[in-house]
Amino acid sequence: MLIECLKHQMSLVLILTFRNLAGRLNDDAVKELKIFIDNQTKTRKPVEQQVEKSMKLYSDKRTDEQKAKKNSHLKARDNESSIEQYEEAKSGKKKANSEKELSKLETKCKKAASSIEKADRDYKDLNLKAERGRIELASAIRRFSQICETTECERVQHIKELFIKYSEMLEGVIPQMQQSYQNVKDESSRIEPSEDINSVADQRGTEREAAEQLLTDYFEEDFQNMIAADRRKQRLEEKVKNLSVDLKREIKAREGIEHLFNVYESTPNYTNEEGQMNVADQLAAADEVINSIDGSLYKLQHALAQVNRQEAPNHRLSSYIQISKDKQGLAVSVLKIPLGEVTKMTRADSNVDQGYPSDDEFEEDYTSSGYIGQCIAQYHYDGTQSDELTIREGDVINLSEKQDDDWWLGELNGRTGIFPATYVQEM
Repeated sequence: MLIECLKHQMSLVLILTFRNLAGRLNDDAVKELKIFIDNQTKTRKPVEQQVEKSMKLYSDKRTDEQKAKKNSHLKARDNESSIEQYEEAKSGKKKANSEKELSKLETKCKKAASSIEKADRDYKDLNLKAERGRIELASAIRRFSQICETTECERVQHIKELFIKYSEMLEGVIPQMQQSYQNVKDESSRIEPSEDINSVADQRGTEREAAEQLLTDYFEEDFQNMIAADRRKQRLEEKVKNLSVDLKREIKAREGIEHLFNVYESTPNYTNEEGQMNVADQLAAADEVINSIDGSLYKLQHALAQVNRQEAPNHRLSSYIQISKDKQGLAVSVLKIPLGEVTKMTRADSNVDQGYPSDDEFEEDYTSSGYIGQCIAQYHYDGTQSDELTIREGDVINLSEKQDDDWWLGELNGRTGIFPATYVQEM
């Protein structure tokens, strides 16, 4: 009877003990873990949405670029056909034409020439927009990867703490199983979140691949496209000039970003780590845009050298450009720079000024666009009105007007609006 009583008492003790343990687990582990998971989900969700948004924008921009590319080539062919009709009619090779008919053909040629200039300009602009979209997507993916790594490290750390807390609970429940609980605690204390993350990355991760930058491929570059040599030369020279202006503008903008980057590096207390990372991302993005424009410019210069029967120019990117044909037979040029290769370019490089406009010409072109200068955002600002710009630290803004009430007018990412002058620094 005594044994049965002891068993009963022991059972009651065990029931109360494990009920207490269950209550502690629910309060200290289950509820806490739910709150932790909810917080991590809130952290990851906006970054995931940004990646999806950037992916869609990039896809749309590439679609628009392909349409513009096809239109550029189509307008070039139509222009060639119009010019040949006019020259044949003018020479009287096929039949005599009246002055009125010749005038109509000449008007048609002028319209075709104007149309091809607009088509080429649209194609160039959409190519740059698509490249910026690709850079934005890569930046969003990189930021998402960083968030994933951070949250996963926090999750493993949290689980580690729960294991230790659980082992401490068990220590007071069943002393005779102390060794087993101690083993759990010892093993839990050996968990290193960063090492676990690196181990998973080694086992399942993939090597980062070099970015594939689509360069412009104009009708005149492809020598399989029939076009008079003098017109091919003229159009190639015009495109070289236009891209040279774009390149100098981007290099000048990059120098401003690099100046801000150096300021942040030399005075770390000037901004926080996120601000430094934003400027570093801006600097890397500027390098990629410069490489894209410079690669397209090199191809045009190479074609121009062939027209002039000159030796092909040497270029830092020539070995990284791959040219193929798509299903429509149009040239597709891809710039793929291996990871780790240093291809940074400044206006001081020897190839930059080869055949480019002078700095004075560049400044005149920049001024003619309606901008009086550029400035770099020092702080974040969220626009609350429809006419205000939302700016982020490190953004390079094209400045249009300095208003009297400490608000300036400028353009950022294709949008024009006002922003507080105290939030930016002139370049």
